[in-house]
Amino acid sequence: YAALSYVWGGDQPGKTTSQNVKAHFEGIALSDLPTTLRDAVQVTREIGLRYLWIDSLCILQDDKQDQAVEIAKMPEYYGNASITIVAAESYSANDGFLQKPSIKWIYSDFAFELPYSLPDGQLGSVKFISRQNVKFGDLPINRRGWTYQEALLSSHLVVFHQNGVELCCNRDCHGSANDYVQSVTRLQLNSLRQLAAETLSSAGTLLEAWPRIVYTYSTRNLTNPSDKLLAISGIATEMGRTLPFKYMAGLWVPLDKSQWRSLIWQLLWCAGSGIIDCFPSTTYDYRAPSWSWAAIDELTGYPPAFNATSEPVHKIMHFEILDISIDLEHPQAPFGAVTGGRLVVRARLKAVKHMRQLLFMPDTVEDEEMFKDPREHGKMWCAVILHVWDVFRGLVLKQVTENTYQRIGCFSFDSHSTEVAEKMFRHSQDREIVII
Repeated sequence: YAALSYVWGGDQPGKTTSQNVKAHFEGIALSDLPTTLRDAVQVTREIGLRYLWIDSLCILQDDKQDQAVEIAKMPEYYGNASITIVAAESYSANDGFLQKPSIKWIYSDFAFELPYSLPDGQLGSVKFISRQNVKFGDLPINRRGWTYQEALLSSHLVVFHQNGVELCCNRDCHGSANDYVQSVTRLQLNSLRQLAAETLSSAGTLLEAWPRIVYTYSTRNLTNPSDKLLAISGIATEMGRTLPFKYMAGLWVPLDKSQWRSLIWQLLWCAGSGIIDCFPSTTYDYRAPSWSWAAIDELTGYPPAFNATSEPVHKIMHFEILDISIDLEHPQAPFGAVTGGRLVVRARLKAVKHMRQLLFMPDTVEDEEMFKDPREHGKMWCAVILHVWDVFRGLVLKQVTENTYQRIGCFSFDSHSTEVAEKMFRHSQDREIVII
């Protein structure tokens, strides 16, 4: 069977719901489907396949329970498909993708044309060109959050764009399809599935890929921000087959509690990838605990030089993880949406007044304003976590109740000695707090 990866671009004509699912089992008229879906049916037939999996048709779009169950099966649906048809150039399901290629887009220092006899006897021609200067990262398909895991989980991609058709399989890429894959992730297309199929010795390499996956995913858009964890759950599910970790709202928690020190680096994600002039622009509806990168809608990166498995070049300051838990929206979907989460830590906190030496990286614009004037917005606290080479890094927290806090950002400051941080926090006591 084939699977389809495309940009919805709004509500889907002909989508399957609980009201029409029985009628859809009887048959779906092609005339009732948008152009992109009709084109996908044609491609599936032409290459000799009988079945086609399309999310808007194969998942009940008005049934949250069915969505949770089916989304959890994304690795199987895309991973086991003979091909994934990618409508890379379409902005919506109504655009289609079988239009005549736009040759004017092609820039090549090597090109020639040969006559070609079509199966029906007609004569046509085929153009051979060298690698094209196409920026695949700018394609509509690469701006949508859901299509990221669809490409990464697929074994074979057939990519339709204005220059023609590109083929990429799990062993080789033909033409400029390799550029498309590189725009999906810095990993090779087949890395995820290969690593997941290997022994647990590959767990370290797989976990080290997670920050890159999160960063690439965070550059994309979601029509419904509440889908933040759902739209990457397929990748998490595939990784979870190998990793000896429990997945909690976007973070990987070691099953062995004695290894929880390795979880600390995952808490130090930064909105805007830590770039001081790249402040987040929006607030967000709840979809994850504040300590998870999935809680915000912004570009998300991790500080450099972190290694999730080997002993890092850093000193953990006054910070210890005591417990972590989440509330799943659907118990049968452990890699999916959550409704709450708690991180219990023992930390040494310092009230924020005015620290000129701190580089503050807020999670939202409101958090930035709050940090500028803590007297107006209530008390905020710094919790220093790591000393990495000459840089101290930690979290900025907003107090909610006496022992409950929310993350509002992270901070860093330079120093060659831990004595600076010890002096800054010397009048503070270690406290057990809950971050929600």
